[in-house]
Amino acid sequence: ALLKRAELVLVSGGALGISAAIAIALAHRFQPTLLLIGRSPAPQPEADWLHGLDEETAIKQAIHRYHADAKSPKEIEGVYQHTIANRQMLQTIAAIDASGAKAIYRSVDIRSADELANTLESVTNEYGPLRGIVHGAGVLADGLIGDKTDQHFAAVLSTKCEGFINLLAAVDDSPPAFIVACSS
Repeated sequence: ALLKRAELVLVSGGALGISAAIAIALAHRFQPTLLLIGRSPAPQPEADWLHGLDEETAIKQAIHRYHADAKSPKEIEGVYQHTIANRQMLQTIAAIDASGAKAIYRSVDIRSADELANTLESVTNEYGPLRGIVHGAGVLADGLIGDKTDQHFAAVLSTKCEGFINLLAAVDDSPPAFIVACSS
């Protein structure tokens, strides 16, 4: 079998986007232990004043009303984006846990070889050897190629390529049984 129950799989890209979809599918099929890594801070429970709010306008109005650091439209938008990402991460982790799998989230910048290696060492010491890797981490920089700057290109490329190189280096002594890499 590709994967047995409770075996450890690292999923870069945190609990969002394509990484989340793959993690949930693995959870339902194999019930592994999923180490979700991403640059976002670990998800936190939502504030009580957000419960029951699903529409963008209602959430932004609540942010304006209850969030002390968000009064300008730009500040409100920033808190809104963080709130939605946090909510999606909580939903991903809940879906994984509901499937019988285990989700572990660690805030790690995959471009930092030391940070990645230390996190992986800590988690494998607790949960056992790494059986698989799903590399979905990326920087979202959608738009027309002609509108891209060198900085956009560097940010996207460094996360995909440096991150992948760091993942491979971190498991060089004990390679996993499978690796899935998602492109940008």
